[in-house]
Amino acid sequence: MQKTYNYERLRNYALWYYFKYFPSVKKLNQKMMEKSLDSELTKKVYDSIKHLCEEQRVLEDKIRLYLLRNKNARYIKTQLISKGFEHDMIENFLQKEFFDEEKSLLNPSSIFHKIQNYKNAWKSITFIKQKLIESKADEEIVLNAISEIFQDSEIENIAREYEKLEKKYDKQKIIQKLIQKWFNYSEIKNYVNEHKS
Repeated sequence: MQKTYNYERLRNYALWYYFKYFPSVKKLNQKMMEKSLDSELTKKVYDSIKHLCEEQRVLEDKIRLYLLRNKNARYIKTQLISKGFEHDMIENFLQKEFFDEEKSLLNPSSIFHKIQNYKNAWKSITFIKQKLIESKADEEIVLNAISEIFQDSEIENIAREYEKLEKKYDKQKIIQKLIQKWFNYSEIKNYVNEHKS
């Protein structure tokens, strides 16, 4: 059975939720409506605390945190829109503060480590490019790191994946499985032909 939320109780909940999660205004109002189901009460509570809700600053702080975690613009936008922040507000802030067609948001050192981790997890070069490249400027940083890390192309990772698959599948199935992991087709074919009787 749902608890009854009067003004004071809903206001206390709203303050607790806001200062714990720093949500968008939209998300905050959604959470209050889940508790009270009374739109007038929700509006009254929101009006009493809206001076505390600095949505623009919260948005900016969240974007900066994502950038510190080396997330690209597409990821940042998707996450923030799903949290109820306005698309235009996100777009405007990114454009104003960070976007320069010639400049990537990615940190080269972090990208190097991230690609190294992907390689160690036996991911393909195509998979890595799909994950990390969003702009022409990103491409340069990512490709430089890939060429340094994958000096012997993808053979090492193909070999590792092949070992896991060879006892379970025939040659065609192994090739299909490796293609699904986005490894280079000609490298797969060469490796499989050399190692499968």
